[in-house]
Amino acid sequence: MEKNHTPTEILFGLAQEKVEQIWQELVTPTLEELSLLWGTIYQDSNLLDQKLLHTLIAQRHLLELQYLEQESPEVWLVLVKLSMLRQDLEITIMQDIAQRSKRPILVLATDLATQLGPLFNQAYLQQTELYRNHAHIFKERGSHKKGAEHVYELQTNKPHRTKKVPFKTMIPAWGEIGIQLEQLSNRVKNEFASDGAQFALYLKLLSKLFSSDETNNRALHKLWQKAEKMQNKINGSHWPLNLIVTRHPYVDGGLNKCEANLTLDIKTRETKHRATSYQSYFYTARKLVKKHHLRSKITPPQIGFLLYGSSHNVFWPNQGEAGNTAQVYSNHLHDEAALKSDLAETLALFTADRANLSLEEFKELSLLSIYLHELSHTILSIENKKVAKRIGEYDACMETLEELKAETTSARIFYLTNEHHHQPAQLKKFLQFFIATHHPYPTQLSDE
Repeated sequence: MEKNHTPTEILFGLAQEKVEQIWQELVTPTLEELSLLWGTIYQDSNLLDQKLLHTLIAQRHLLELQYLEQESPEVWLVLVKLSMLRQDLEITIMQDIAQRSKRPILVLATDLATQLGPLFNQAYLQQTELYRNHAHIFKERGSHKKGAEHVYELQTNKPHRTKKVPFKTMIPAWGEIGIQLEQLSNRVKNEFASDGAQFALYLKLLSKLFSSDETNNRALHKLWQKAEKMQNKINGSHWPLNLIVTRHPYVDGGLNKCEANLTLDIKTRETKHRATSYQSYFYTARKLVKKHHLRSKITPPQIGFLLYGSSHNVFWPNQGEAGNTAQVYSNHLHDEAALKSDLAETLALFTADRANLSLEEFKELSLLSIYLHELSHTILSIENKKVAKRIGEYDACMETLEELKAETTSARIFYLTNEHHHQPAQLKKFLQFFIATHHPYPTQLSDE
């Protein structure tokens, strides 16, 4: 799809450079004033450091400031909206670049982001406001029956009785998303009649889900399962665009309701090359599953370049996600400044004679480690019905164990793959990278 064209990653980098110019001129002066005010009030060096705050918003990496969500929701909301604004600006400029480059797939991708992204963000903000200010109208703890995460349960005057209400009734932007999805489905059907036929059907099904009045748990579960299977099938095909929506509850205050969430990525020359070069690791994982009779069907993780992410993705940098299948994003490979900073921190942990990781090796291992981590999540996936039945309700403790499973299994897969190819030097480099990138984990895990 990118033959004889400037790589998408470079074009996206140009859009980000343009955004940086606009941001410095129009937003930075006001942000500097807010930084001084907020930093003084909360005695937070991250807020007082104007350059750092600018970087955190630009990279959509606000986790260190997430305590503000509870302590000062108004300040947190401003930060989230700034992150949303910057990303929308990136896509608007990228849309112009795509149109001038006359690349139909890239034009479609940026149009999808432009038409759907702001609506998903709007729906997310509406949900956040609903949970924060009107939580009393909902059943205290939402049902955990399959499909219940896609319908709201409201309190009634009768004890132990609730009223089911479609998402679009409570979240105005929800129904608008459905309308846009239908229009986009018709467009893909007309413009990409052959290659995009399945993607058009997928958008049509999503439109039906967002516009639906259905409140039956089982019916909703089946429809969303169908959509997820269709998305996985399309993502494993030659079609370059991957659209993932509304898979899990994240910030719903314990109601067990899915939030408005969208990620849109595109397969490029680089991501296809990376996926091919990692195949030996997938084959090792498959042999491991077979050897231990795990009865776990796994597929190779797909690698894409993330164009757009709504909802928690505007403050939580998304490098990969996994359920029954896995998705990996390569964007961080193109942030040279951040990579150099991370490499310097890594090398500082070792004596000079042992610090032998180059920037290129560090880049390679950084993406490979994400690939192996997400692949390992799909082995005995928590979304597998038999696994879920054995482990019971998924909670914070189980989440910690799941992450440990992914980390230890990914290291095992790397070792077995390179051991068979007699590459002790590669093993040594991975061990350095693994130790350096995981040395804070014991503290973080003890906090859980």
